Parts: sequence; C-alpha cells; structure tokens
Amino acid sequence: MFLIFNLIFFLRIVLTMQLHSRETLLISAFLVSMSILLSSVFAAVVEVSLVPLQTSPDKSVEFSLSVGNLAGDNINKVELIVPQDGIIPLYLIKEIGSPAGWTYETRYSVGAPAPFRIIWSTADSGVSSGKSLNFNFVTSSPTAGGDYEFEWKAVDLRGEEDFGKVKVTNFNPTLTSFEVKVPNSTSAGKEFELSVAALDQNGNRKQDYTGTVKFSSSDPLAVLPSDYTFQLADNGVKTFKIKLKTAGAHHLNVAGDGVQKSVDMDVQQGEVSSVELKLINDTAAPNTVIELGMLSTDVYGNVKDVTKDSDFEVDKEAGGKLANGTYTTDVVGKWTIVGTYTKSVNKFSDGALLTVLIELPKPVETPPEPEKKVSMEIVSDDLVEVQFNSTKLFSLTVKNTGEEDISDVTVTFTGFPDKWMSVSPSSADIDEGKSHRFTVTVSAPEHVEPADVEFIALSREHSSDKLNASKMVKINVTESELSEPSSGTGRLILSKNLTYLGIAIVVAVVLIILFWALFLKEEPKKKKSE
Repeated sequence: MFLIFNLIFFLRIVLTMQLHSRETLLISAFLVSMSILLSSVFAAVVEVSLVPLQTSPDKSVEFSLSVGNLAGDNINKVELIVPQDGIIPLYLIKEIGSPAGWTYETRYSVGAPAPFRIIWSTADSGVSSGKSLNFNFVTSSPTAGGDYEFEWKAVDLRGEEDFGKVKVTNFNPTLTSFEVKVPNSTSAGKEFELSVAALDQNGNRKQDYTGTVKFSSSDPLAVLPSDYTFQLADNGVKTFKIKLKTAGAHHLNVAGDGVQKSVDMDVQQGEVSSVELKLINDTAAPNTVIELGMLSTDVYGNVKDVTKDSDFEVDKEAGGKLANGTYTTDVVGKWTIVGTYTKSVNKFSDGALLTVLIELPKPVETPPEPEKKVSMEIVSDDLVEVQFNSTKLFSLTVKNTGEEDISDVTVTFTGFPDKWMSVSPSSADIDEGKSHRFTVTVSAPEHVEPADVEFIALSREHSSDKLNASKMVKINVTESELSEPSSGTGRLILSKNLTYLGIAIVVAVVLIILFWALFLKEEPKKKKSE
C-alpha cells in the first residue's frame, strides 16, 4: 500500500511540473527506492509458533498460536487455517479463545462439521514491535497418524501481509518393544530386580500401556512373577522380583501383545552346602603325580570346580610333595588326603584315601559283551481292495525278531497320497519277541490307479542302516455298481425293473387262471347237479 501511495504521488508531480525526461527518470528511481526502503522499515516482521507440535490420535488438544512482532508496524489481524481432507477439517475446532481487545470470526465449508479458518482482529493498536500475543483454541485430533500443516497469516496496520506454515505430527504411539533391565550376573537363589518398560516406535516410553506381560526363563528352577497387567498408574514401567537357581548362562524373556524381549544373565553358584575331594587315581606307585580335584555343591545342586581356591593336606608319614593341586607320592602305604575350601567365613572339608604300592596290580581286562542283534519285520496282506469313494481300515503287524527291546517304532509309507492314507499309532515300543499292530486308514475320494505302497518301519533309537523293515502292499481301488457312468447305470436299473415287473405280471396271471379253474368253473357244475 505504501509503495502504491508513493507511485501515485510521483505521477502527480510529473503531471504538474515541466521536467525533462532525464530528470523525470531520476526522480522516479529515487521515489521507488525510497518507497521500497520505507516499506521494509515499516512492514511488520512476524515470527509465529504453534504449541504443541505433536498430538495423539483422537484426543482433545489445546493449541496456542504465538504471534510475535519482531519489528515494524503493529499487527491487527491474525488468521489460521487448519489442515483439511477435501472440505472436512482434520483437526475439528471445538473452542476458540480471544486475547483482551480482540474478537474472532470463523469460516465454514458447506457441509463441514467444524470451521476450517479462524480470523482474529482488533480495533486497537494490536501487537506492537517487540511484543507477542498468544491465540488459543481447542480441537479434536485426527484418528489417523501423520504430518499435517497449519497455515497462518498476519496483517499489519498498513495492510502488509506475512504468512507461513507450521507442521504438526499426529503421532500414534504403539507398543513396539520392551526395555528389560537386569543385573549382569547374580548368585543362584539370590533375589534381584527386573525392570520392564513399554516402548513405542520412537523408542519412547509408552506411558498409557495397559497390556499383560508374561515371563519365562531358560532356568527350569526360576522363580518368576505371575502374569502382570500394567495399570495407567505404572506409566509404562514396572519392577519385579525374580530368583534364578541354576548356575550358568540363562536368558529371561518378557512377552506381551505380540512383542517380546530377552536378556541374558550369568548365574553363579549359590550358597555352598558341601564339597567333594576327587583323586584321578586312588592307587599309585611311589614317585607318581596324582591330580587332586575339589568340587563344591550349593543348596540347589550346582557343582563348581574350586580346586584352585582350596588347600590340601596329606599324612606327614606319607612324605611326597603337594603343589598346584597335585601330590607326588613317596612312601608306600595307605594315606589320607584332605582338601579344604573356604567360602566367605565358612570352611568345607573332605578327604580321600590314597594307596601307594611298590608294584601296581595288573588291570583285569573284561571282555566286551557281544552286541545283541536287533531286527523286525512287517506282516500284512499283499493286496488291499478299497471301494471307490469309501474308507477302509487294515492292519500292519510289526514283529520284534531281535534280541533286545525296541523303542519308538514308527511306520511310514511311500507310493500313495498322504492326504488319503494315515497310520496309527504314531509310534510304539515293542519288547523282544513281541508284536504291535498298526492300523492303516485308506480313503479314495478320487479315481486312483492300483498302487504299490511300501510300508517302512523304523526306530528312532537306531539308525536306518542298522534296523529297518519294509513291506509292499498293493492298494486297488474298486468301483461299485453305483459308481458306473450315469447313462449305463440308468439303463441297467431300468432293465432290471422292467424284468422284475414282467415276472410279477406273469405270476399274477397264472394265479388268476388257477383260481378261475379251481373255483369259478366248479361253481356252475354244482348248480347243474342240483
């Protein structure tokens, strides 16, 4: 507006003064430059922000639009346009507030449930340079997540406009993972804390999580919490008490709503209950190195080698040398070796007897036991006929013909569709000299050519090379009279019915003739004789 005013003023000067063309051009350039300069000086420099920039789907949101006048003319009009889908506002405006001295009006699209534009204005001085003002309004957020743009426009007293856009993210936090915190290691039977936090797809805590979590562990003796349903008061995080009792590397698993998280832990031996001294040899010749071993056992049965942490003693009369978990024998005789293991303030001891001989007895060689023979065979009919479109059961008998019991025997087959044949039971144990009957169920819902089916018996206890049995059975699918082609069947049934009808008519005629001959013809004779 200011630029137009200067241009009009310049034209009036040109029309009222007798100026040379060169002077006119110089004056015009000067006035235009001054107009641009003055316009830039007096036009408002606007800074706009919108809070919040992130919303949750289908929630009531109170926005605050902050309009700041960094420099220039006063701002007396502010407009805001909410994002739309066609004519439908995505953020439905429910309430609008106005700063003191300001009023607002709205604009609707035809058929829209809420306004898409808010216009704040004031008749006062407005937002002066160096000042800012907040314009508040309440909306319902969209149900769909995504990024949406709000458009704004600010107008100063001279009518100069500044405008821009603000992006708001409608974020739908969903459970994506769990954050599980535990100590790196623990002792068997010692209670520790496990922290579970529900996280959304951005890795932030999902504070409104109310799902149910379940706990599991690779430790069969673990003492785990019961299934837990999160409450809103938990704010998406909960701490639980857990005990692991089996030494070694174990994992803990937390699962809920299709999400699971595992963490690994190292479980050390728990409270020691006893120790045991182990000798590699309990009989040796003089000057023989004997390795000593010390094993500790805790209250949960976890065993640990504590040889390096143990002290050993031997009878003084035995002589020899103890060093680094070994004993070098010396004097012939029977001697006691004692090992002591100290855990905290508790001491645990155990002893073993070592016999030192001048000459060691020769070992007695025990001949190996002969390997027992394992074998089996399948007994069944060679031919099985199955009527088309029906089901038939027949038996396979598996005999244990070997010299030992056979466990986990299964029967499989090849050469026939799996979906039409099954064998039960799935497996069986067969003692030596005994048999077991397997039932085969066969159906033929479609026409099948005669098939040679091989039944194979195997045991998971033995390799197939060592133990197997097989039997070939021919499966023949026969067709009943009702399964013949429809035209032939119709003629056959019709011809049979006609035959039976003809026979019935002949028999009836014969009976009528006999009746007439025997009874009706005798009646006139009786009347004549009378």
